[in-house]
Amino acid sequence: MAKRKVEDITRRDFLGVSIGAAVLAGIGCGDNSSTSQQEQGVGGATGNGGATGNGGATGNGGATGNGGATGNGGATGNGGATGNGGATGNGGSSVGGATGNGGAATGGSANNGGATSTGGKAAGGAGTGGKAAGGAGTGGKAAGGASTGGTATQGGASAGGAATGGAGTGTTPLVALARNTSVAAATKAAIAQIGLPDLTGKTVVIRPNQIDTGSGTTNPEVIRGVIQAVKAAGATSITVCEDAFASPAGPNMQTNGVTAVCTAEGATALDLAGTAYTNRTHTLATAWTVGLDFYNTVYTADYIINVPRCKAHGSANFSMALKAWFGNILRHTDLQQTDPRHLHNGNLHNKAAEAHLIRKEDFVVLDATRCMVTGGPQSGTMMDSNVVVASKDAIAADVTGLAIIRYYGGTTTVASIRNTLPFSQPQIIRAMAIAIPGWLTSAQDFPYWASPEVTDAAAIMAKRTA
Repeated sequence: MAKRKVEDITRRDFLGVSIGAAVLAGIGCGDNSSTSQQEQGVGGATGNGGATGNGGATGNGGATGNGGATGNGGATGNGGATGNGGATGNGGSSVGGATGNGGAATGGSANNGGATSTGGKAAGGAGTGGKAAGGAGTGGKAAGGASTGGTATQGGASAGGAATGGAGTGTTPLVALARNTSVAAATKAAIAQIGLPDLTGKTVVIRPNQIDTGSGTTNPEVIRGVIQAVKAAGATSITVCEDAFASPAGPNMQTNGVTAVCTAEGATALDLAGTAYTNRTHTLATAWTVGLDFYNTVYTADYIINVPRCKAHGSANFSMALKAWFGNILRHTDLQQTDPRHLHNGNLHNKAAEAHLIRKEDFVVLDATRCMVTGGPQSGTMMDSNVVVASKDAIAADVTGLAIIRYYGGTTTVASIRNTLPFSQPQIIRAMAIAIPGWLTSAQDFPYWASPEVTDAAAIMAKRTA
């Protein structure tokens, strides 16, 4: 099926360097609902990207501020045509220029005045103001942005912009979408945009979908990327586990290549079946009339990463982060489906959401590299998006997964997904109603980040609410 061409969403890398009085301020991470995103915050009236803040009229990147017409990086300021780093100033063609200190001959391309350092192309370099600090022309592309507002840092996509930050003004992305020829690399790129905490000395549980040995299971290369990311964050105790519903998880992980990945990356593959569990209850978990027999390995972990497959489900409409939590609960294969302890007894939609009340995941990595757009959970029509999604919010992750299925599945997508907006799905409705801290509680076009390879990100994310 031909993909629709949409406006590319790109991420512009940059190198921040101080030139004279120019100061490039870093963008801090914040919560989706943080007050720093409002009128006086990042992207607001007086914050970065605003009228008087960095990237604004009088701030860094503005008309009179750093990177502006008369400020550092501007026409007459440091990095400008006649100032330090300019055509005739220090770092320019006369003093520190082609043959002077910091020039092409002395100082070269990597030292002060060179192509990648002070006075060069990165900081007050070629032309008027260079390409990074002070920028090409007046305002630059990195500090102060392209003209006024920019696309990379202050005033740009991560602080008030709309390209790789998606919909939203001055907000930290709630989800990240990445695509790469290396699935593990895409996984790590998505995770990096959301960010892991310091996991040194922590016990980390990774919870993939290993329901069977079919196409509805998590790609082992996504699991590899997750393991590598948590190791980089300091984790040394990493367990990859599940109690699979259709068949024992241990043999499934062996056949699917997950066990081999765990061995290679220094993690432990574990079948939760037969391990200790505790019956746990919550006042809001009304669909679980006799509580949940929740496995202790998951419940007591310091940090949990949910790694489901993006797919349709014949009974629950879809099975992603919310529904995947059934893998933490004793599946009671000896019981009839009419028994209240049976996972698929009663309201599946509410059960999927309410299971997270007992112990929610800290992070979600949704494997949408291959999406099951019909059938499910074990077999169905598969479509490739080659996208990995990362988020700390299971609702946002599932809404994004549903948007991917709706976009890539086209008319093939199962009707319960194709014809129902993500925020109108019963699982999503119940999850928002119980208001788990850190998760969405209302339908919205939340902010997102997409790697340059996800050129169709805007078209995908439009499917969240349309």
